[in-house]
Amino acid sequence: MVLLAVFRCLLVRLTGQSDVLIGTPMTLRDTPELRDMVGCLVNPVVLRAPVDADASFRDHLLRERDAVLAALQFGRVPFARVVEAVAPMRVSGRHPLFQVLFSCDTAPVALPPAAGLQFEVAALPVPRASYFDLECACREGVDGEPLTGYFAWA
Repeated sequence: MVLLAVFRCLLVRLTGQSDVLIGTPMTLRDTPELRDMVGCLVNPVVLRAPVDADASFRDHLLRERDAVLAALQFGRVPFARVVEAVAPMRVSGRHPLFQVLFSCDTAPVALPPAAGLQFEVAALPVPRASYFDLECACREGVDGEPLTGYFAWA
C-alpha cells in the first residue's frame, strides 16, 4: 500500500489531476478449493483514492489503505458485471475503467522439491510495452534480495 500511495502521488504530481483511477490485479485463489486449480484466476479491481494537496502523506496512506480494503471486499465480483453496472463510454482499444495499472507481487517464489530435479528462478525480460497507458509492476525480494520493478507504457 505504501508503494501504491507513492505511485499515486507521483501520478498526481505529473498529471496535475487529483483523482487518478488505478487498476490492480486481485488473485481469486483465496479459498482452499481454488489454490491448486490450474488457470489464470485474476480479477482486476479499480482503486480510487483522491489526493488532497494539503493532506500529509500519512493521511494519504490511510486513504489509500481504505481504498484497497474496500476494493478487496468486492474483488470477487466479475469484472464484466462491474463494467456493465458503471456503463462507461467505451473507446475501442482502451480499458473501460482505468488506463494505469499497478501490481506488486509479494508472494515469494516457492519452488517445489522434486527428486533428481533442480529448479532455478530466471529473470524474464522486461516487457517493451503495456496494454495500458502506464504500468508499474514490482516484486518483493526473497532472502534479502531488493525490491525490483519496472515501468511500461503503451
